[in-house]
Amino acid sequence: MTVTIHVTGGLGNQLFQIFTLISYSLKHKKAFYFEKSIPTRKDRPFYWNNFLKSLVPFIKDGTEIQLLYREPNFHYNELPLISQSIKFFGYYQSYKYFEKNKHSIEKFIRLEEQRNMLKNDYDFSNLVCLHFRVGDYVNLQHHHPLMPIEYYRNALQQLIKTTDKDNWKILYFCEDNDINYVNEKVNSLKTDYPNLSFQKIDSKYQDWEQMLIMSLCQHNIIANSTFSWWGAYLNKNVDKLVFYPCKWFGPALVEKNTNDLFPNDWIKINF
Repeated sequence: MTVTIHVTGGLGNQLFQIFTLISYSLKHKKAFYFEKSIPTRKDRPFYWNNFLKSLVPFIKDGTEIQLLYREPNFHYNELPLISQSIKFFGYYQSYKYFEKNKHSIEKFIRLEEQRNMLKNDYDFSNLVCLHFRVGDYVNLQHHHPLMPIEYYRNALQQLIKTTDKDNWKILYFCEDNDINYVNEKVNSLKTDYPNLSFQKIDSKYQDWEQMLIMSLCQHNIIANSTFSWWGAYLNKNVDKLVFYPCKWFGPALVEKNTNDLFPNDWIKINF
């Protein structure tokens, strides 16, 4: 009997689905595979040819589905052991689906090898990742609100207070199309925190490389984005601080329970 999952969305969403599938496979000793398909959106590619190329041998043309299992709600639900071949549908956005098998899955996708290819590109010893998620959120405010400057201001204040250090170098991430909007925010933060220095991530890096660079920083200030969530989650620094916003979804999705989305040692920032 085999197990697969419907892979969809951007890189962050895909990683939740892929890690959940492989963890389920390891736990229940069921062979897993990925269906050969094409992305539903051009701006949401798959990563079989780069970051996730070690998973290519597990892509199959056919299907063995006997049963479909749909995620019942947003928060964590333990996946049932089902004897039939099964296909999972859903986002599975909780570390609880794969935390126990995290290191095995990271080895499986050769995470450390790929991180090592980037570790000399910056001096990460004094670097903090900060992510601005703008893009299509501009037109989706009721679902995915833009984070106000107060969030980033409060997160930086908490960073300085907790580390007792005010001269961090902030490596900030955003899409190139959003640079004017983001630079306005950054200039405001520079005024608020004159001892901090700010540098934009080099645009030469592909999105998956940027995620790995996020994971190499000392600390992470994430947006309401699964992309920077993974940048923080894959961070190996045992002393890392991860700051996340108190508001993840907009009013249209207020019923979603995000309690299982964030590890217990991550720090919620109110604004």
